[in-house]
Amino acid sequence: MGTWNARTLNKPGALQYVLDAYNNYTIDILVVQEIRWPNSGNLKKDNITIFYSGTTSGRHENGVGFIVHNKTLPNIKTFSTFNDRICYIRIAGKIFDLIIINYYTPTEKKDEDIKDKFYEELERVYNTLPLHCIKIVVGDMNAKVGREHIYRPVIGPNSLHETSNRNGTRLINFAHSKSCIISSTYFSRKNIHKVTWKSPDRRTFNQIDHILIDGRFRGCIRNVRTYRGADADSDHYLVYAIFNLRLATKWNLEKRKPTIKYDIQKLNDIEINHNYIEKITHELQNNNINQINHSSEIDTIWNRTKGAVVNSATEILGIKPKVKNKNWFNDLCKNAIIRRNELRNKALQNTSNECLREYEEQRKLTNKVLRREKCLNEKKKIEEIEINRYNAKKFFKMTGEVKVGFKQQTRILVDGTGTMITEERQVINQFKEHFEDLLNRPSVG
Repeated sequence: MGTWNARTLNKPGALQYVLDAYNNYTIDILVVQEIRWPNSGNLKKDNITIFYSGTTSGRHENGVGFIVHNKTLPNIKTFSTFNDRICYIRIAGKIFDLIIINYYTPTEKKDEDIKDKFYEELERVYNTLPLHCIKIVVGDMNAKVGREHIYRPVIGPNSLHETSNRNGTRLINFAHSKSCIISSTYFSRKNIHKVTWKSPDRRTFNQIDHILIDGRFRGCIRNVRTYRGADADSDHYLVYAIFNLRLATKWNLEKRKPTIKYDIQKLNDIEINHNYIEKITHELQNNNINQINHSSEIDTIWNRTKGAVVNSATEILGIKPKVKNKNWFNDLCKNAIIRRNELRNKALQNTSNECLREYEEQRKLTNKVLRREKCLNEKKKIEEIEINRYNAKKFFKMTGEVKVGFKQQTRILVDGTGTMITEERQVINQFKEHFEDLLNRPSVG
């Protein structure tokens, strides 16, 4: 498990940074702060699913979420959002369920009333959770935890800081009131592996991202440390934790079968259209569709008709070749990021002004390349729309994609008990049950 303040995922290439680090460090669940996506929902990308909770006003501020690997996704029971700073997921375990609360605390300089209101909300969320579950509180807490002896049972002896700030005291009081311990300050590490945040001038280093766990299950967390090599163009480092928990076994997970699509554009050719009609007519005659008694089972009629159509389409039209999405994130972007990462690692080892200057220049150049390539990709899309203005199907499809932008797809449902359904077959069955109940209701009056 990991936690990371990414600063923002609302800029070109930002999500790719995080996913690259996610895959490099083999993380099952990554807890992310400052996503800065509005509203809440989930997003499927490659082998991961992103759950996020943002503002309801549409502003790109704050935001928290989880990045979950496909192998862990079937064990996710619920994802609950409260605001743009607090959300949690519940994971089915073999004996105890695991609840991970992700929260992003206001900074030390914020008004005390704002911080009081935030901790009241956090405490209210924590108190509503079942007592028998393993509860972990993770996130950017903007809290410096010290090494005061009076707090030693809660904080341990290995914090980066000598004394706690006001946010740190609030965090310690919250942990003590909930019988939790701060695991991130319990493990003995080099100071460079305790630092979670660095100032822009690289002169101030703090440990402000923490992991809390219910004291009864403190032995589940085996290790906590930061990895400076993970780069998301953020001033926070990745906090990595090894957590042992036996998840509930999910049997008979079906792999998604690829959808076969036929090249129906060939039907615009008069000769191919004529051959297809003749072929399907011949197939239907061979299957004796017209001679089947209407009292026969509907499945028999359907299977023969389907076979005639599929055989004719396969022979005359052929399978439509797969067209990969033209992603704007090309080799130029990858090379720019690789170069930036090299200079970043060099600056971590050698903090001279020259190394820092080279890194900052490459960082600006990388962001410029990413923005340019994304703009060029959008320009190419508009040119393709103009080229296909006489092809009504392609024209309206491409125009809709540009006009609507990102459209969230329904891949995850919640059943009547509030449990999340993530498997494709179960989602289909849920829709089937819903429409059977909806369409078979007795008429009124």
